[in-house]
Order: sequence, then structure tokens, then C-alpha cells
Amino acid sequence: MSDHHHDDKHIQLPAPTPWPLVMALGLSLAFGGLVLHWAVTVLGFIMTLCGVVGWFRDIYPHEKHEASERLFAPEEHEPEPAPRTVEHLHLGEAGHRIHYPERVHPYTAGIRGGIVGGLVMAIIALAYGYFVKGSIWWPVNLMSASVLPWMTDTTPETLAQFSMSGLIAGVIIHACVSVMVGLLYAAVLPMFPKFAVVWAGILSPLFWTALFYSTAQFINPVMHRQVDWLWFTISQLGFGLIGGFVVARSQKIETLQSYPMAVRAGVEAMEKGKKGGTEH
Repeated sequence: MSDHHHDDKHIQLPAPTPWPLVMALGLSLAFGGLVLHWAVTVLGFIMTLCGVVGWFRDIYPHEKHEASERLFAPEEHEPEPAPRTVEHLHLGEAGHRIHYPERVHPYTAGIRGGIVGGLVMAIIALAYGYFVKGSIWWPVNLMSASVLPWMTDTTPETLAQFSMSGLIAGVIIHACVSVMVGLLYAAVLPMFPKFAVVWAGILSPLFWTALFYSTAQFINPVMHRQVDWLWFTISQLGFGLIGGFVVARSQKIETLQSYPMAVRAGVEAMEKGKKGGTEH
């Protein structure tokens, strides 16, 4: 059972703890001792162990909090009417402060968005290969060239030919990157409640296209030499617009940020029918 001090004059804030600094100093000494003296490494190891144990005890099974006096009572603060409304963050479990965002997209929405967006991007890339280069294997082999050494010095004629190893590598790379970007959308989009589709569908694809353009000569020299950057950008925009739309349209779920550590870890459960208060 846990009992949190909570009234209208106080708010629960995380209690200060020195243990992260102790652990950081211990790690620095432990590695520094490799070039100084073994005794420094031993001292650093002991400090690191103490820091880990102390930090762990501060957050498990229940995080330590301290009551901080409010600057004003809730009933005393009556905001003046304004032409624009501001949405305030509510207090979390047992009056703890809560952090933005309060609601997030589930990871499954990010995976779905990554898969759907990846299919759209693949269709655009294959269409480019078929209508412009005369072969659907062109974009596949270009992508696989980043992990297949024998394609480093390949010719345009070779890129247009079917390659089983190129197909397998290209599919794996494309699927993994698409799902990871979809999960990134699910994590980041709640931080942009307004114009989320614009961030996901236009600005983000343009940003990572520019980033890849500046690093492609090191990551995939063959793609850097052969790729049509206009079509590449169009395919990225297709992924961003469709994948971002799928993620943005998913139903958000509440975060567990104000719940005790034991509840978030699944060790304990909140009492049925209550969001905060008594635990068992």
C-alpha cells in the first residue's frame, strides 16, 4: 500500500537524489583507471555500484516524492477571459505533476503506418524503375548496394537485372527502415498536436531526404551516383503523407507517466475502477 500526501495546498514533485551523479562519477573513475592505476578503477567500480543501488532504492518499488507548496490555491486562481483558449495539463495520479504529451499513439499504429507508407514508397520507386529505367529491379538493387559489396562497382546494366540477393537485401532494408520510421512517427507526432500531418507528410520527409543526400556518398555510393533525387524525394513524400496520415488518425491512449514505477513495470496493478490512489 502507498499513501501519498495530497491536498489543495501542496503538489507532489520528484524528490531530489544525488545517486545519478555518484554513478556518473564512478563510471568516469572506473574507465579513467584503465590509463591511470587499477586502484582508481576499483574505487570507480565501488562508487558505481553504490550509485546504482541508491538510485534503484529511490524509485523502486515506489518513487520518492516530496510535497511542494503551491504558489496559490486552485480556487484562488481564476484566469481572466481571453480571446484564445489555453489547454492546461491536469494533475496526474495522487496530484503529481504530469508531462506533455498526456496521450500518445500506440506502437501498433506506428507499425501500421510504417508498413502502409513503405508500400506506397515501394510502388512509387518501382514505377520509376519501370517507366524511366525500364526495369523494376533498378531501385531494389540500388537500395541493396549499401550492404552488398559486390555491387559497389556495378554498371547500370547490372542494376537493371534481377538479383535474388539484391531482392532479399532490399526488402529487408526497406521493411526495417519503414517500420522504424513508423514507430518514430508514433512517438513524435503527439508532440505536434497541430498540423501533425504536415510535420509527418512534408517537413520530415524533406528533412531526412536532405540528410541522406549529404551522407549518401558514404552510406551508399552507388545510390549517390545513380539515384534520381527528384523521384527519391517524391517517394519519401508518399511515405510521409500516407504513413503519417495512418498514424495521426489512430486513437490515442493515455500514458502511464504519473503512475508509480511498480505499476508501469507491471509488478503491481492499480485498484480496479480508480486511476490513482490505493494500490494493491
